[in-house]
Amino acid sequence: MKRDPLPALVACVFLLLGGMVMFHHELWRDEVQAWLLARDSASVPELLANMKYEGHPALWHLLLLPLTRIFATPVAMQVLHLLLATATVYLFVRWAPFSRLQKVLFCFGYFPFYEYAVISRNYGLCLLLLTVFGCLYPHRRTHFPLVAVSLALLCHAHVLGIILAGALLGALVAERFWPGTRGSNPPVARLPFSAGCALVTLGAVTALLQAMPPADAAGPEIAGANPTLYEEVRQTARALVGGYLPLARNWNNPWLIGDRPAAVKLLFYAGVPLYLLWAAAALRRHRPALVFLTLGTGTLLAFFHFKFSGSARHHGLLYLCLVFAVWLQRADSLAAGKVRPAPEASRWGGILGASLTLLFALHTLAAATLSVTEWRRPFSRAAAVTEHLQRHGHGDSLLVGHRDFIASALLGSSVQRQIYYPQSRRWGSYVIWNRARSAEVTEVELVAAARELPRKEGQRVVLVLDRPLEAEAGLPAGVTFLAAFTGAITDENLHLYQVD
Repeated sequence: MKRDPLPALVACVFLLLGGMVMFHHELWRDEVQAWLLARDSASVPELLANMKYEGHPALWHLLLLPLTRIFATPVAMQVLHLLLATATVYLFVRWAPFSRLQKVLFCFGYFPFYEYAVISRNYGLCLLLLTVFGCLYPHRRTHFPLVAVSLALLCHAHVLGIILAGALLGALVAERFWPGTRGSNPPVARLPFSAGCALVTLGAVTALLQAMPPADAAGPEIAGANPTLYEEVRQTARALVGGYLPLARNWNNPWLIGDRPAAVKLLFYAGVPLYLLWAAAALRRHRPALVFLTLGTGTLLAFFHFKFSGSARHHGLLYLCLVFAVWLQRADSLAAGKVRPAPEASRWGGILGASLTLLFALHTLAAATLSVTEWRRPFSRAAAVTEHLQRHGHGDSLLVGHRDFIASALLGSSVQRQIYYPQSRRWGSYVIWNRARSAEVTEVELVAAARELPRKEGQRVVLVLDRPLEAEAGLPAGVTFLAAFTGAITDENLHLYQVD
């Protein structure tokens, strides 16, 4: 039987288009942070120790560790990430129980193409391992240990991967012990099922131990902290809407619920939850899919509400809960001998399939919109700053960066390997997210810290700020404005001053 050429064709097109957009994508701080942690850790134990403030398990960083020993530039990280995303696309098109149109639209959607491919973060690993699980799911009764390995690795891909893996394990447990769930299919044998559950539990526990930050951990300064209850509920609803409808002109700012009339916002704030409830009702006869959808979505929303409101990249996991819940249901429909990948004879199944096609198409439009934006505007100005410094003879100048988590993006392209961070009064590369770095630093203190740095004869000091100096009487004596770099998609707009 001749193999379908579509998976290889879609993967090749994905690799080409993804590479073109990635070529125009400037690395920003979160991408650079992972590279710096791997680069500046001498061993695996040291890497795990250096990651204690990250709030993430280490699988992505462990993949980067050998790359930093071979390549001097984080471009290697981008290539690896794009290859992993392309592998995800090939597996999805080859094995996902969706129509050919749905497969193509999903793969070129906002999250698989842009957020989890062009931007090099550990979220791409989550999608890859979810896809591997989906491919193994029809063979769970004969290859349950492999299913368990995929879930254990998912736990170590991202802290939210623990939630997804737990929801999938809950679906498998429901299938085995919920009467009437399996139909005529035999259950997984007791020994491999018990061993697999133990492996996933061990993976979740070890990942949680890695991700649990120390008592003195402190994240970046966030405007508008201490929100009201209304604001918290609105942010949680925004996460759900943004995950399902990520159309945006600007990154992390959903277009449909941005600066819109209250009636328009209410339409989407109510419409998306109602659609989710309807989808759950459409999947009600397949209990593993229903368990995964409700458990995964509910736990993620609770995390966003009580722990961290998150951004578009986090909210996309809510959308993936629906996609892979439908995967579980359709995979079992195929295994039961149905010709079509969806129960098209069912009115609910047909409508659900049509709604998914529309949803995937909207995500493809969102990916195209942000990809065009990448071509027109820089994602970050950090690379332009380092190019400017190198071109104007500052290759050996001392860099003083404030705020630290924004200035750290410079080290993704700079010849300098460290920056002086006046917030925490230290030389460093990656940011250490502790309370020592959260002290307020005035402009006078910034200039004074730059002047006091020991330096070689003739060596210059450059102050790198995320905002211009605002001295009322003009710049202090000995401080010269060099350049400003603005217009970034993110908040990484930088201002340079030479301090003599």
